[in-house]
Amino acid sequence: MTESHPKALLWALRIASKEKKSSDVAVSDCESLVRGSIGASEDERDAALGAYVAWAMVTPQPGWIDLVGIEDEPLFFTDGKTEYWFPVAV
Repeated sequence: MTESHPKALLWALRIASKEKKSSDVAVSDCESLVRGSIGASEDERDAALGAYVAWAMVTPQPGWIDLVGIEDEPLFFTDGKTEYWFPVAV
């Protein structure tokens, strides 16, 4: 199971910026992250971003870290292994 915050991820990947708010980011702006069509809606864009995060976690990508490892007091709702991968220097 994965989770990502699409708007924060768009900023971290430098797709969103002061000049281009995350709400103005179109699906076509994310095409460098995936192959093939990812649809046209914001929901489809966000789903593609979630899949991208899952890929980055499974294939350890440079510049991505597991935020759970640096969290002082993480809060979990399961006893299973938990990871939260996010780009810090992409």
